[in-house]
Amino acid sequence: MVADVVMSGAFALLLLLAAGPLGKWLGIEPVVLLGVGAALVLHVAILAWSVSQRRVGAGARYAVVANGAWVLGAAVVLLLGWLDPVAMLALAAVSLAVGAFAVLQGMGLAAVREDPGGRVPADHGSPGSVS
Repeated sequence: MVADVVMSGAFALLLLLAAGPLGKWLGIEPVVLLGVGAALVLHVAILAWSVSQRRVGAGARYAVVANGAWVLGAAVVLLLGWLDPVAMLALAAVSLAVGAFAVLQGMGLAAVREDPGGRVPADHGSPGSVS
């Protein structure tokens, strides 16, 4: 989930700081990109809080559901063809990454459920650890 925090945070900053040029390039109104960027800031805050917790709980479930919802929403937008071709390509690429996060987070959540206390192992995510 740390990678999700970093990537989502970087994407939020990009959207918030470069909404004008990105909007021109993608053919999307900058206000839409600003809205998505602002929503991502909230998403990042929830993810960062979840990562800081010793027990896996609602925050981890939120990450799986939120990322899954992004992918489903993006699929609808792509299928309806609401965007210019460049924007559709960009949305498809981002959605592949978000989908990968959702799958990996779901797998991690399922693995942690095996521990009745819901604790994250001390070596979870450290170099050389085997999951």
